[in-house]
Amino acid sequence: MWVKFGWSEYYRGGPVNGNFRWLNEGDGEGHEAFNFLPGPDGGYYCYVPPHGPHAASPSSSDPHGWTVICLAKFPSQKGVHVVGWYENATLMGKEIPRPEYKAGVGFRRDVQGATFSYSIKADSAFFVPPEARTMPFSHPSVKQAKFSYLTGPDVDTNPAKAEVFAILESELGRLRPLTIAQPNPANAPDELEDDIDPLGRFGTPEHRRNVELAAERAVTAELDRLGYHVIRRSDEKIGYDLQAIAKQGGSELYVEVKGTSGADRRFYMTPKEREFTSTDSWRLAMVTDALSNPDVTFFTCKQMEQRFSLQPMVWIGREVEGVE
Repeated sequence: MWVKFGWSEYYRGGPVNGNFRWLNEGDGEGHEAFNFLPGPDGGYYCYVPPHGPHAASPSSSDPHGWTVICLAKFPSQKGVHVVGWYENATLMGKEIPRPEYKAGVGFRRDVQGATFSYSIKADSAFFVPPEARTMPFSHPSVKQAKFSYLTGPDVDTNPAKAEVFAILESELGRLRPLTIAQPNPANAPDELEDDIDPLGRFGTPEHRRNVELAAERAVTAELDRLGYHVIRRSDEKIGYDLQAIAKQGGSELYVEVKGTSGADRRFYMTPKEREFTSTDSWRLAMVTDALSNPDVTFFTCKQMEQRFSLQPMVWIGREVEGVE
């Protein structure tokens, strides 16, 4: 079966996004936030949004041995992504609180004071990290429901279910090498949770510096090929890295360079850099495989905001003078 819920990066308590009633009405908080956090018993507990206010939780005459494929939609994209799945899962037929509450380990409640409750349990989970969620798919039946049984006891198949089953079977085969089995904070680190070095996922400071310089060299070469004279400004910390002046005259470009050593496009941005994106001539130069086979892509601010999810990584708190 498949289930569909809100989007989160790691499903270990971070923000949940999506166009859902339970998220957007009042002070709602998505209980799917902890769908891939192992409980004190080592199990994984899955929240399934109800079809309606009085809808039943997933159930079956044979509730054991199910494969549950988890789908989520990134808010600014069409289609849905497979964000993980559970194998040999049990459909409990009702919502029960996470086991932390019974174990007395101090698990928090949601913003309305309710316990985080779940209707599926599994001992085996496979998590698709956010950087691997690159190929969304669409199907009319997935848009219309929060969960659906595809095959199993007492399940009547139809052409639509067969189509979705074939899509998901292909997706699991493609994604399995990219997944993290039995995800936990150790094997699936979330940079937003790392209070020692929130940029740790980008490598050591030395590695980040090497990638940064290699990316700048690649962008400089590409701008030169496009007919620009390039002035390096990154050491001045003024909100961009390269000033590009057209050799044949014309407007200048102010280029912020971001690079990775792999194929995934991920970057961090300082407040000053973010502020400078409002300049019409600003460009983001994203460089992948910077240390081996650099590939450069340019984005305007609008294009960047459409293609990337921008989230704060840290906040800094300073005491305000004169406030009692």
